[in-house]
Amino acid sequence: MFISEMCGGEPVKLELAVNGAKMEFKSTVVTIEDKKMLKALEGIAKNYPYVVVEAITKEDKVIGFPTSGVEYKVSYVDKETRKAYEWHGVTVKQVSFADGTKNHIFISEKNVKELNRRERYRLWLGCDGLLQMGLSPKSLRVIIKDISATGVSFIIENRQAVDETLIPKMSAIISLSFSDAETNTKFKLNASVVRIVEEEDGKMLFGCRLMQESAAIAKFVNTKQRERNRLDRQ
Repeated sequence: MFISEMCGGEPVKLELAVNGAKMEFKSTVVTIEDKKMLKALEGIAKNYPYVVVEAITKEDKVIGFPTSGVEYKVSYVDKETRKAYEWHGVTVKQVSFADGTKNHIFISEKNVKELNRRERYRLWLGCDGLLQMGLSPKSLRVIIKDISATGVSFIIENRQAVDETLIPKMSAIISLSFSDAETNTKFKLNASVVRIVEEEDGKMLFGCRLMQESAAIAKFVNTKQRERNRLDRQ
């Protein structure tokens, strides 16, 4: 799939990686029909496939993304087919039109294949959990967002109210504990922080890679996925 084949009105995610840190930004695909705008966009993209998205902002200001020293990845899920795609090494530019409209444009010449979502499937949990840093006896209550056979993500809801020593840094080794009431199962996972996203409402999202794959987690995810799929079909 080429990046230009995305459908208007559908969500898209941009990930920026620099010096080991990663940030995520969400936007929506925009359909451009004006011929003059299309011609201008083709010139900006140098005739490579591209997609236009709503301007990505922070504090009501359009973000000017750097053009060097960073790596961009764009993720997209086709709403009709539910197939997931990722483009790496994307070029990101800001565009301004004569009517004052500002947007961002993602450019990539790559024709990418569908991701294997079975291997990458992340199970949404949204349950309470406890975070511990290394060997520290202190713990912090967090929200376990989702989990897969190889990773887990969690949310700190209010950074300002949390002791800075309990907030993990990139590559930190952490321990997460949580339980699932439906299956009466308890888990304690050791993981390494690989992604940190600070959100405007004070929340912080952490993506982690499990220190080792767990057969118990894989079984748990598969069981929950089958049950949810069964309920969706009813």
